[in-house]
Amino acid sequence: MWGEEAMSDAYYPPELEKDIRLHFAQYDKFAAKVLTEFRELQAEANKLWQSNNRLQQENAQLHQQITAGVGSRAEAWENVYTHKGDREVHGVAVRADSKVAASVDWCGRLTLLDLEQVTPKQWRPPQTVTLPSTGQSTGLYAVAFAKTVPSILGVAAADNNVYLCDSVTGEKKDTFSVVDTDTATAIPKAHRDEVNGLDFHHSQNVMCTASDDQRCLIWDFKERTVLRQLDHHSQVYSCTFFSSSVPMQFNIATCAKHAISVYDMRTCKTVTHVPDAHNDDIIGLDFSAANGFLASGSDDGTISLWDHRNWKLFKTIDTRNLEGLTGNSVKRLRFSPDGNQLAAGCVTSCVLVYDGITEEAVGLPSRAISSPASDVCVFDVAWAEPQPGSKMLISGAHDKTTRIWAQ
Repeated sequence: MWGEEAMSDAYYPPELEKDIRLHFAQYDKFAAKVLTEFRELQAEANKLWQSNNRLQQENAQLHQQITAGVGSRAEAWENVYTHKGDREVHGVAVRADSKVAASVDWCGRLTLLDLEQVTPKQWRPPQTVTLPSTGQSTGLYAVAFAKTVPSILGVAAADNNVYLCDSVTGEKKDTFSVVDTDTATAIPKAHRDEVNGLDFHHSQNVMCTASDDQRCLIWDFKERTVLRQLDHHSQVYSCTFFSSSVPMQFNIATCAKHAISVYDMRTCKTVTHVPDAHNDDIIGLDFSAANGFLASGSDDGTISLWDHRNWKLFKTIDTRNLEGLTGNSVKRLRFSPDGNQLAAGCVTSCVLVYDGITEEAVGLPSRAISSPASDVCVFDVAWAEPQPGSKMLISGAHDKTTRIWAQ
């Protein structure tokens, strides 16, 4: 014992020696107690380590099972209605009240679908209207509902024009064009090449349009005037306003080739510019105020999430890592209204739906198969909530269909 060793070569008075022996005896007991507790903690740590190993193995097995079963999860989304058109569908949108969906196709037709009836046999016949063309092309690229005036929707066309239509009847109300049948209504600063996309501001009578003329125009659609012109170095494929519920409500994001730019629409000043955001053309952009992310989808097969607080890349999702999507390209994409899900149209006949879009993680996707045929491009997607707690997806594809999906 430590007490004996300490006293073996020393002489102390009897009383002091007694105290010293008592002290070392107590010290020995304390040391033995500490050693016992240490061994108990060591044993407990070993158990925790083994338990953690088991959890890691189980998690890896679960991840493999989910990854292997991504394709089989398509039953989570049921195709409840399919509208067959005459040409490729390039754009879809849903009105804010989720009662009406719109799609536009390459033969110049705007189709309105009533979403209030969710049982397939009770769907009302779709209303359709064909917009006139100036002669260059009848193709329609995109459609969007005005947020401040729900009775209006806008259509981006390949004939260089932007059309405003009635969201109930589909009747054309206005044309934003350089050349019009009535020269008095022509707009000199309007687009001079194909219009690829458009969006409406959340709280003002303002819309933005993206065009192959390398410009994004910001319009007062009530006054029929161009408020701002955002110049780019190549064709602009998409544009989106930021929600009025975030401090950057006057910002607008655009994509041109591989680059993403964010502007303050009040001054036209660049807030941020990412010249090499993707390795191929960026087709889709969408912003969610609910989670603070700007999402971009590209022909390089990736989806990128950008944090609007610092404009840093939060996460890149490579869709080509999924089974069967080796050569995938991502077209347009949309956040769900609550920001918890992200749907992306793909060239590989599917819509990818990612769950759990948060700052912590992005979940694995479930697929909503758009067509039984292979290599069908799903070009656009939109979300709807026709009933509280229910979600629907509308997809537009090159197999000439507008499909409605429900969970």
